[in-house]
Amino acid sequence: MTRIVLVNCRGAGSATRLATEHLGLASLAAVLARDGFGVTVLDANYEPISRRVLLRRIQDQAPALVGFTLYYNNADATVRTIEDLRKAGCRGHVTLGGHHATFNALELLAEWPSVDSVVRGEGEGALLDLARAVSTGQPWDALPNLACRRDGQPHANPCRPLIADLNQLPHPHRQAFARTLRRTRTATVLSSRGCFGRCTFCSIRAFYRFSDGPCWRPLDPCRVVDEIEALVRAHGVNRIRFMDDEFAGPGERGRRRARAIAEEMLRRRLDVRFTVVCRPDSLDADLLEDLLKAGLECVDVGVESWVPRQLALYGKGVSAAQNWAAVEKLERLGIPYRLYVMPIDPYVTPDELRQNLEAVARIGLEHFYDNSFLTRLIPFRGTTIHERLRKEGVLSPSSGGIATGRLGYRFQDSRIRRLYPHIRQLARGLHKASERLRRLFRAPFSDAEAMAFGAEVKQALTRAVLDCCLDLLASDRPDAAGPSVRATLAELERAANAMARAWQRGKFERCAPVAVRIGRRKIVFPRPAVREATTLLVNAMCRSALPRVPRSKGNRSCCESGLP
Repeated sequence: MTRIVLVNCRGAGSATRLATEHLGLASLAAVLARDGFGVTVLDANYEPISRRVLLRRIQDQAPALVGFTLYYNNADATVRTIEDLRKAGCRGHVTLGGHHATFNALELLAEWPSVDSVVRGEGEGALLDLARAVSTGQPWDALPNLACRRDGQPHANPCRPLIADLNQLPHPHRQAFARTLRRTRTATVLSSRGCFGRCTFCSIRAFYRFSDGPCWRPLDPCRVVDEIEALVRAHGVNRIRFMDDEFAGPGERGRRRARAIAEEMLRRRLDVRFTVVCRPDSLDADLLEDLLKAGLECVDVGVESWVPRQLALYGKGVSAAQNWAAVEKLERLGIPYRLYVMPIDPYVTPDELRQNLEAVARIGLEHFYDNSFLTRLIPFRGTTIHERLRKEGVLSPSSGGIATGRLGYRFQDSRIRRLYPHIRQLARGLHKASERLRRLFRAPFSDAEAMAFGAEVKQALTRAVLDCCLDLLASDRPDAAGPSVRATLAELERAANAMARAWQRGKFERCAPVAVRIGRRKIVFPRPAVREATTLLVNAMCRSALPRVPRSKGNRSCCESGLP
């Protein structure tokens, strides 16, 4: 049996992400396995492993074909892994795929001599054809969707049409993710591919435009719920994150399909909670209420900005008023939501940035993931906005090669040029403190009160950074921002250190009091009502189970002693 290994190398910043199955690799693996190939998926993002361990696992399979999925943030790790494989004697065919590989195919072949080919665009049919050719020794350099070298020069073949009927694909191959699925009971599902939007910063439409066919293609609702039901039965899954680029889909057609998924989940009585991604203009109240009945627990919405100029630059096709209307609708329906914003672009001014951050403060930081309110536009190659910025001469020269170089640009406003280094410092400081808290308050730690305390501290840290940014933007002297930035960063570090010391001393397990001061706010663990109730309960248990002992001045309270 021909062995094939599909790999996702761990990218920079991946440690902060939730464990999410790589559905692209899982779908490719399912198609290959159905054709009789032996397939192994190695996802170093899902199961954090070192490059050395990843290399050994690939070698152990002795694969005839190794496929790497390539992102902007894992390009460095991927090329090093491929080079190490070649040095270790791997002679198998090495191919790349994914958005970043698709848009940089010819440059990758020119810069990475250890790579044999690149699969461009939708990959199931192309990778299956490549696997068949490699396994039988047949020529593969003329296969559709493939970029390769001809006479030593990079060359790209035309692409086949998009898969018209996604229902013909098998369910994703999840063997590599099974252990974590059973532990977390959370899985990801795709109910459609593509998006009807035309956002200039998004590579989705550009990726699918390599081939003929409609960009947005839905799966049949029953097929979607079949997959969910299989996950429930096989792994005990009770939470689903729909990974669709846009769950509701276009217009009434999209709403009917989304509603049919909800109705089918209700009909089968699946006790599953789920999250969806929607555009602001797709949030139909009737549909949301139907989804709530079926188990909807959160909606992720890409509003991007409240500044009209930015919304036009990003090609969102919505107004600031529509963004506010979406927030008000979710609030009125009582649906938890997370908003994604991108307030920093090459042309942003201090007033525009302040306008966006004031909107964040007004809505509440609990509705924004981590420090995403400081997200900077990244002009990925292949997107409309990349081409526009290139023509306008705004992009910075790439260093380190086209595939791994920074996707930077020069800010056009001189005040932002002076302020942005401080904002970046604050964002990095918040990321560092958040990571320390994440490591302390992580699964399988199950003390809900301590977890809530950690979340409250993290939100207070985030608020301190937000307030500092707003102060910087309101200042007439951006060059004098250093002291306030250093003071805020020191506050972040002090709070993280205090939490770490409390953790090391076992205070959370003992229900001992912990207090962290951030600015004017003092956050206390446990909450007074919880501590009082716990103390009464534990002391009552102690009195009934233990002989009375005179309490000396140095005795700890029963709540702090850790007695059962």
